[in-house]
Amino acid sequence: MRAAGAGRGELDGNPITVTVDMVDRHDPATGFAAMERLTGWHAAMMAALIAAGEVPSGCTPWRGRARHRFMQRVRRGISFTERWS
Repeated sequence: MRAAGAGRGELDGNPITVTVDMVDRHDPATGFAAMERLTGWHAAMMAALIAAGEVPSGCTPWRGRARHRFMQRVRRGISFTERWS
């Protein structure tokens, strides 16, 4: 399964864009299909970060430590590339 997403914002008053490309495949060790690994998994990881008090609940900006902790958890076995411009 291949997915891509982009975000736009500002950094130090300058426009910035990040594009994330992700590729995942069936995991024979767990039996999970790529679609299973890429749907509820992310919601569960974010819920765990909220429960641990690392990010506030609700709609919040995607910044700093929360983003890095989330990506550390997601990266296990899933291929990501990030392009900043």
